[in-house]
Amino acid sequence: MAVRKIAIMRDSQTGECTLGKLYLDGAYICETLELPWRDNLPRQSCIPPGTYPVVFRNEPGSKYRYRHLHVLDVPGRSKILVHIGNTAKDTLGCILPGLRRGKSSVGDSGLAFAKLMALLEGSKEMVLNIN
Repeated sequence: MAVRKIAIMRDSQTGECTLGKLYLDGAYICETLELPWRDNLPRQSCIPPGTYPVVFRNEPGSKYRYRHLHVLDVPGRSKILVHIGNTAKDTLGCILPGLRRGKSSVGDSGLAFAKLMALLEGSKEMVLNIN
């Protein structure tokens, strides 16, 4: 199976968050919300633009008791996830998907997350490119 290519095109930043669009193999899937850029500070900033490997992750005992995505090899950072959430208060540097966008939020995050995970089901190799 070919490498699945996830791309996030960031297009808006407020003092509260960074908004963008997520594409899978070139097709638009959903909106995204991340923290604003704060010099890649752990738990305070979105991650730097770049290309990163992604794996499925399910950590028993964590607050994310469902399978999610783990972005690897982010310089100076760890446990960068793609998980459900709607505002910057729901993330400590992770990526939140949503089906619709507000000024500083994404909506229907659970539905967007389920859609993304269903499309990625069975994928063996995934890479994330953030612009």
